[in-house]
Amino acid sequence: MLVSRATADDESRWRWDEDGMKTEHPPHFVHDERFRRAYARAVQAGTFDYGVRWRVHTLLWAAELAARQEGAFVECGTARGYMASAICDYLDWGDRPFYLLDTFASTDRPERPFYADAGPEPVRKNFAEWPSVRLVVGRVPDTFDRVDVDRVAFLHVDMNVPEPEEAAVRHFWPLMPSGGVIVFDDYGFASYPESRATADRLSRELGFSILASATGQGLVIKS
Repeated sequence: MLVSRATADDESRWRWDEDGMKTEHPPHFVHDERFRRAYARAVQAGTFDYGVRWRVHTLLWAAELAARQEGAFVECGTARGYMASAICDYLDWGDRPFYLLDTFASTDRPERPFYADAGPEPVRKNFAEWPSVRLVVGRVPDTFDRVDVDRVAFLHVDMNVPEPEEAAVRHFWPLMPSGGVIVFDDYGFASYPESRATADRLSRELGFSILASATGQGLVIKS
């Protein structure tokens, strides 16, 4: 949340405290109409505001960078479609394939309201305005044979479990061109140390560097 609503000409009064991130640096992006529209579309998909504005801003920057490359977009761990909806709205999604991989199944955990607890159909309906978005229902990596691509420009990894996250990176990394982007959603979160350790091990083995963001995300640009 924004705990001090400074005006644009008095940025010294900004105080930001949301999603585990506190800063006095003014978040200029919250005034951008394109961002505001994309974030509102994310909230529509999720059915409530997750309170992750700076994380969404970071993801949108990465997605826009990746969109300069040829290739499909892939998200492993979609849930209700919060992040992917923001990307589609922000980039005015066209005919580029965007594969969303998830079980889209209820977790029976009321303390985790972010998941697709009503199954895949509401998620599919949410993305109906973007026909090139394709839900791939099932467990990673069992569903990789249904992702029919030979080039991947963008990979969003958000499964909170190291084994399928590792499988996703190993599978899609060889398909990524120079300039392709990976975003690890939970890289810096203390509650997911195994995911961070797995990503670090893969970075050493496959030869990429991970930028640890204050949002908790890990960012990779293939070179």
